[in-house]
Amino acid sequence: EANHWLVHEHRYERMGAPFTRLVLDAASVARADRTLDVGCGTGSTTCAAARVAADGQALGVDQAASPT
Repeated sequence: EANHWLVHEHRYERMGAPFTRLVLDAASVARADRTLDVGCGTGSTTCAAARVAADGQALGVDQAASPT
């Protein structure tokens, strides 16, 4: 699963990009917040949350199986 996400990372990033600001606004992420991005995929939303929560923290987790 992880290999698929890595190979197609740019495609998934482009698909999700229009929604990132909407998600962060809906979650009311602020400068000092601590955020948890569950199912973060390649992590672009987590990185965007970290930029907004510059004085806080952002953690992204995903359960895709690692390649062996």
